[in-house]
Amino acid sequence: MATKNDTPASEPTGLIGVNQLKQIKNTPESVFCGVCAAESWRPGKSVSESEYDQAVKRFLNRPVGKAGY
Repeated sequence: MATKNDTPASEPTGLIGVNQLKQIKNTPESVFCGVCAAESWRPGKSVSESEYDQAVKRFLNRPVGKAGY
């Protein structure tokens, strides 16, 4: 029998919504939109803080022009 303190198995721990991380990290809107597009993140997506940081770093260090070059 489940108690009130049990978390459902479908809710991974340590994940935060990307919009919330944007606010916490003070990510500029233009960078946030670019990261979401590059990572194929949709509204409501939850990731770990380190995953978010790595995605922002990848986006900011990506060369301008053709993706992947």
